[in-house]
Amino acid sequence: MDKKFLPCVCMSARRAANALTAYYDKMFGPLKITVTQFSLMINIKSAGTTNITDLTRVVKLDKSTLTRTLAPLVEAGYIYSERGQNRREVLLSLTEKGQQKMAEAFPIWRKMQQEMIELLGGEQEAEKFVDTLIRLQELKQR
Repeated sequence: MDKKFLPCVCMSARRAANALTAYYDKMFGPLKITVTQFSLMINIKSAGTTNITDLTRVVKLDKSTLTRTLAPLVEAGYIYSERGQNRREVLLSLTEKGQQKMAEAFPIWRKMQQEMIELLGGEQEAEKFVDTLIRLQELKQR
């Protein structure tokens, strides 16, 4: 008798993450930002001013990936980057142009967020799903 196996959890999650990222990036495409850049800008806006070390902890990206992702945002004038008191510290804040970009991007994100909640079966199911994703992230510490 052949037992039915679940598809590989890891590969299913990777495919879903790639599909979600591609969808969000496509929706942010007209604004010329990615979902990762949007996330960085939201976190910087929320902090007011932050440094790269603290931002890496919050967004859970390594420093080199974070720096690469921030570079086009600094170049576009959305994020202001300056040296801190310590020469190695880099302070980041959202510029006025960055604030405007966030004002354009936030309604798009909110619409996508609502779509995802509906796709997942409503608010309670979406909350359970996000809780599961957060628990899965804890595997990195094992």
